[in-house]
Amino acid sequence: LVWAGFSLAQKQLLKTFNSGQVLFMLCVGAVLFYAPAVKPMQISALSGVNLAVLIFCGFNLVIAYGCFTEALQHWEASRISATLSLIPLTTLGVLECCERWIPTFGQSEGLNLLGWVGAVLVVVGSMLCALAKRAPALPDRG
Repeated sequence: LVWAGFSLAQKQLLKTFNSGQVLFMLCVGAVLFYAPAVKPMQISALSGVNLAVLIFCGFNLVIAYGCFTEALQHWEASRISATLSLIPLTTLGVLECCERWIPTFGQSEGLNLLGWVGAVLVVVGSMLCALAKRAPALPDRG
């Protein structure tokens, strides 16, 4: 529901602003929202790897949301939601790989085969609904 509301709000904003301006408003809003919880001195305590991950996440956010906003300007929201439906599977897959290759990284969700099949079915169903071609209207016989 949050993603749907977010997409619809951005679609409306894109009628007035360009994608760069919408991205700027999103980032400024996030900074204002999270600023009270920020402890800048904690950044200096980060190791090199952790600092690199933090910087990567910052760039990733700007690039990903920039692409998302630009896509909203050119595509229908339903087509974008089909692409977004891949995010949960990608997240689960990356966590599984990290758990196997980097055991100290963290724990995956621990899904069994039935869980993976269910996740794939949900994503495929969402994509099919979003990408399905609309049936042509039936002629009025009245």
